[in-house]
Order: sequence, then structure tokens, then C-alpha cells
Amino acid sequence: MLIKFKSWLRKRILFCKFKKTMKEILRLQRAIRGKKFEDKI
Repeated sequence: MLIKFKSWLRKRILFCKFKKTMKEILRLQRAIRGKKFEDKI
């Protein structure tokens, strides 16, 4: 039971980290897109 909980906890932490990095990547992509858009004007 305890081992299952530990593996579940690890998965949760990995998932949270993954979500955070995805948000960062999306923010970077938006920033790059925004810069390109500004250059066109």
C-alpha cells in the first residue's frame, strides 16, 4: 500500500513538473510569436 502511494506521489510530482514546463514552453512560444509580430509592424 505504501509503495503504491509512493509511486503515485512520484507520478503526481512528475506530472506537475511536466505541466509547469509545458506552460513555460507555451509562454516562450507566445513571446517569440509576439516579437515576430512586432518586427512585421
